[in-house]
Amino acid sequence: MNQTKNGFNILQISSSLDWGGREMFPMTLSQKLLERGHNLKLVAHPKGMLFNQANLFKIPTIPLKMHKYIDIKAIFALANIIRRENTDIIHSYFAQDLWLIVPAVILSYKKPKIILTRHMKSH
Repeated sequence: MNQTKNGFNILQISSSLDWGGREMFPMTLSQKLLERGHNLKLVAHPKGMLFNQANLFKIPTIPLKMHKYIDIKAIFALANIIRRENTDIIHSYFAQDLWLIVPAVILSYKKPKIILTRHMKSH
């Protein structure tokens, strides 16, 4: 990883169109990571609530139309984003997004660390 004096280059990625706990957590985490000096961008579907909320809170966003599982166009677009942003860490919240993230990382010729945070329901 290439941590600079400005912290890590982090991409948070979410294909979700909904708004709930899994979408709220990236918002809170993004704010805290930005406060700590990391270079963070939130990659989200432009029609998703997370994208809209992130823009309201001035969190840097990158719009990316993503569909479930294999989405060739989104994979190539994400690979370009990973390269352009010189990404050190990719953080995702949906296991299905790994179907986009893993091929995009391979195509990017970069080696960012991938983190998947799972949110489980409790009854």
